Amino acid sequence: MNYFNEGNKSYNNKDYKKAIYFYKRASDLKSPTAMYNMAISYKKGLNGLDKNMNKARSYFEKSSRLNFTLAVLELKK
Repeated sequence: MNYFNEGNKSYNNKDYKKAIYFYKRASDLKSPTAMYNMAISYKKGLNGLDKNMNKARSYFEKSSRLNFTLAVLELKK
């Protein structure tokens, strides 16, 4: 199963709780895009997550270590 794709399907179906579940699973499997999505969700308090800048930064850092450009740029702000 591709957890990232399942997360996107859930997100597109407006099932945000399920989307976060799948993005978290994909992040655990080292998907930099899923990590970035988790980071944005925490940064902005989206998809049922409370705003949490510490968790957002942690996910941005993990994603940037896997050379995900958007995460690298986010950390430079």
